[in-house]
Amino acid sequence: MTKLFQWPVAVAVLACSGCSPRGLGMSWRLSDLGNELSQPAVSTQDNLVVITDADPLFNEIPRVVAFDLRNGNERWATEGSRTLPVITLDGDVVYGTETEVLCFDADGVERWRAPLSSQRAVGIAVSDGGLIVVGTGLSLDAFDTEGVLQWSVEMYASTPNLAIGPDGTTYLYDSNYWVYAVSPDGSMKWQRQLAATIEDLMFQDGPVLVQQDRLVGLSADDGSDVWAVDFPLDYETQSATRSQPIATEDGMLWMATDFGTVGIKDGALAANGEVGCRSGMAAGSDGRLYAHCNTEAWIADHAFMPRVQIVGQQHVVLSDASGEPVWWPTKPSFEPFHLGGTGDPFGSPALAKGRAVYSHAVNVYDLIALSRAPDLADSAWPRAHADNRNSGQAR
Repeated sequence: MTKLFQWPVAVAVLACSGCSPRGLGMSWRLSDLGNELSQPAVSTQDNLVVITDADPLFNEIPRVVAFDLRNGNERWATEGSRTLPVITLDGDVVYGTETEVLCFDADGVERWRAPLSSQRAVGIAVSDGGLIVVGTGLSLDAFDTEGVLQWSVEMYASTPNLAIGPDGTTYLYDSNYWVYAVSPDGSMKWQRQLAATIEDLMFQDGPVLVQQDRLVGLSADDGSDVWAVDFPLDYETQSATRSQPIATEDGMLWMATDFGTVGIKDGALAANGEVGCRSGMAAGSDGRLYAHCNTEAWIADHAFMPRVQIVGQQHVVLSDASGEPVWWPTKPSFEPFHLGGTGDPFGSPALAKGRAVYSHAVNVYDLIALSRAPDLADSAWPRAHADNRNSGQAR
């Protein structure tokens, strides 16, 4: 007998059972959301939007689903996304498919759809000025908030991560080691080829590139190197999984990997710790870091690793006169919160309106909202894809 798929019903946990010492507790949990679950996006209208393939009867066609951030109830759903969902400043949900860009309002009503100038959408970002930029296999397309194509640039824009600078310039990279800066009018501001593979991209004062063995900060003006930080030797492995770097309010950059977490300040390696995670972090307005490991969320004071310096090709922990580690900036408080299950979590948690929302794997995926959480930090890039809206727009 064929079993019809039913969406799970969230159960709100009103009591603070399982609260952490600082009061972080379970708010609600949605279970069995399929074999794929995207990093969530959150709007000011309390829409929590994700992509999931939770309907196996339809060949795992991705669905874009909006839940109520407050209680986890489903608000609306539609099918067919290839990119992360992004949310505009007006609350519209935009995403790319094999052939089109689609836009839905906060109530799930389709506003418009527009054809791509090339093959399938891969990456998407939206500027504060309302320009929706979509990377495809052979082009970079830009649409206004009504779905009208503003310009299209022929290029191999097949990477999922785009970053938009404060001036509206779009930064992206390709698999041939090229980095591009495209002005808001579609003209090429600069382009350059690096000597090694680029794995990821974010923006703080200029584009920051993740490579196999280092982070590189480029000038927003001309793409020249501003700084470069080599990873400790034990991080340099083809099998390492690295999160997209984030920025805290003091300008520190943080990046988690399988083997540990690094902190970079003023273009130099400043902190290094053994806590490793496969997924991303988010910087909270309370000065703490919120991350996601295989079985638990961990929350730590602003920086939880000792200061380090590079001696030759090794990283060495700085010590005071008594031999104790010198912490950055103070000795930390480290606080895990057990989520249950095993697997590979995806993306950074969203921090909004008292909720910390995680896409978490328990054989299949769960969507988990913890209560009593802060808002995102007011920094250039506090979360993967820049903010709670997955906009890719740097501050």
